[in-house]
Amino acid sequence: MKIMEELEKILSPENFITIDNIQNDNVQSIGIKINVWGIYNILTNAPKEVFEKITKPTAISKHYDIGERAKASKSEEGIEKYVIKQNNTDFYVVYNGEDHNIRQRILAHFKGHQGTGCLAIFKYEELKEYKWQVKYLDLSNHDKQDNPLFRIYLEQAWRAQNGWPMLCKK
Repeated sequence: MKIMEELEKILSPENFITIDNIQNDNVQSIGIKINVWGIYNILTNAPKEVFEKITKPTAISKHYDIGERAKASKSEEGIEKYVIKQNNTDFYVVYNGEDHNIRQRILAHFKGHQGTGCLAIFKYEELKEYKWQVKYLDLSNHDKQDNPLFRIYLEQAWRAQNGWPMLCKK
């Protein structure tokens, strides 16, 4: 099987598991098994303009400056046409990533974590009123041993097929 055919098969939307209606009070029980490695997408119905107005609190040193990232995705010359856009008020992917423990990483993106850089979505009052969703690909079902290079490869392949999430930096 050719590489692109294999990638399309692995990254097929029906292989992703969806978790709907993530809120500040239920994020701890998102239902992803511990020690699952793979790639994930964070989706929302929050308009890009909401992200652009956010200022990073000074007390959150390691967390990403999501307001600046949203603005950069619009101002980078030549990149804007590749950034994933929202269609009306639909959900759209604002971030995607990979990790050896996607449950822990997704929780950090929603709740924040002092030891690592993350989105810390629910630390921003203006983002709590919107709907959030996660779609993830459990690679532990594909490979019995975690392979960081394969995770990064799939993350980048997903972006090549679908576009650049506005809150991603690299």
